[in-house]
Amino acid sequence: MITQIVKMRLRTLILVVGCGVMVIATIIPSILALDMDLWNLPKPPDSSVVWEDNRVQINGIDAAGTHLRSESDMEEILGFYKEFFLRNGWQIKDDFKQQNIIAFTKKERFMYVAGQSNGKDAPCDVYLISSPSDLALCRILASLMDKGGITMREDAAGRDISDIPR
Repeated sequence: MITQIVKMRLRTLILVVGCGVMVIATIIPSILALDMDLWNLPKPPDSSVVWEDNRVQINGIDAAGTHLRSESDMEEILGFYKEFFLRNGWQIKDDFKQQNIIAFTKKERFMYVAGQSNGKDAPCDVYLISSPSDLALCRILASLMDKGGITMREDAAGRDISDIPR
């Protein structure tokens, strides 16, 4: 009788441990998939998260993105993130003021802050993108050309479409 009770409790223990291992095995990959650079970013005042740490692909490069909506002015938001990144050892790679995009780099990581104003009384959309590679397609093409990976050829003489001279 005592051995049956011990066997039942041992089976229960094995079942509980097995279920615990399965739960941990399903949770850990999702935790490891989180982009810590994005999760550690502060949110500007008067902003809310639309979506956070979603996988995105830009120019064929896997990255992670967060979308915020903010009542603050676009210049205030960009200034907020510019100050944060510079204070934390990031360097400005590009600053596209006309497009409201700032690119930062730190130890082989790239972080992009992009904003879109939706009108005078509407909240702004803010996108934070974290990437292991430079996402600027033009710079990627330029570096390939410098390395001889792409060769530019002269255009052939003639006409493209009838009656349109080159």
